[in-house]
Amino acid sequence: MVQDDITHADSDDWRPCQPGEIASVVRQVAARKQALRRRKLWQISATCAGVLLMVGLVWQISSRPEPKRLAGLTCRQVLERDEQYVRRELEPELQARIKAHLEACPHCQQHMDSVSQRLRQTLISSREDWRGLSDASLLTRADW
Repeated sequence: MVQDDITHADSDDWRPCQPGEIASVVRQVAARKQALRRRKLWQISATCAGVLLMVGLVWQISSRPEPKRLAGLTCRQVLERDEQYVRRELEPELQARIKAHLEACPHCQQHMDSVSQRLRQTLISSREDWRGLSDASLLTRADW
C-alpha cells in the first residue's frame, strides 16, 4: 500500500529514458569511481614512498659506522692536513701521530703518496721554469 502511494506520487516527475541514457549514466558513475580509486591509490603510494624514504634515511644514518681512529686520528683529520704533513709544517707530535695513522691505514697512505708525488711534480716544474734565465731576467721575473 505504501509502495503504491510512492509510485503514484512520483509518476508525474518521471519521463521515459532515451536509448543508451542509462548506460551513459552508468559509465559516468563507473568513471568517477575509477578516478577516485586512482586518486586514493596515488595518495597511498606517495605516502608509502615517503615512509620508505624516511625509514631508509634513518637506517642509513643509524648504520653509519663510527669513523675509524688510528693513532687517535680519523682518516678525515689526516686527509685535512695532507699537504702540511708532506711539507713537514705540522707540530712534531701531530706529525708523529699522522705517521702512525698512515702505517696502519693503507687508504690514507695511498692518498698521502699521491699528494707527495703531486707536490714533488709542482716543485720540479717550478724549478724548470727558472732554469736558463739570466740574472737580469731572474730579477725582473721575481719583481725585485
